Amino acid sequence: MWWLNGTAGQMADAWFGMVRTGIAAAETMVAAGTVIGHRTALIADAMQRPWAADHRELGRMVPEKVMAFGQSGSNVMQALIQSQRELERYCGDVGACARDMAFAAPGSLPMARLIDGAMAQSARAATSGLAAVDAALAPIHKRAVANARRLTRKAG
Repeated sequence: MWWLNGTAGQMADAWFGMVRTGIAAAETMVAAGTVIGHRTALIADAMQRPWAADHRELGRMVPEKVMAFGQSGSNVMQALIQSQRELERYCGDVGACARDMAFAAPGSLPMARLIDGAMAQSARAATSGLAAVDAALAPIHKRAVANARRLTRKAG
């Protein structure tokens, strides 16, 4: 965020990340509905007239899901490893903050720095957790939206 810096900016980034993820999830659901509608009609047509079926489109259904969900799983594992690292740092910072607070005077600058540092690490931990969700959704969203566009153009 160009107008926010420090911890406030990190918290704003986390919030906007949640909004972006929500929008991508909604787009994925709408696209999936569109794709299911088009493909259900293709399957029904193929059952009635197998010789005239769109075998190319029917042949895409399973492999593209395997690819998208496989990439999603791989992305999640990589993002979760990073999230775990951030959580470990956060726990270390909270412990150090608790230790150091015992020696800092209430309302002092060192106390404020400790609290700000813990809040900043908390924001980084939250953001890394959201990154795992984004990483999981990205390949599925990409494929569903692309299919919906392609099938809509093809039908129209």
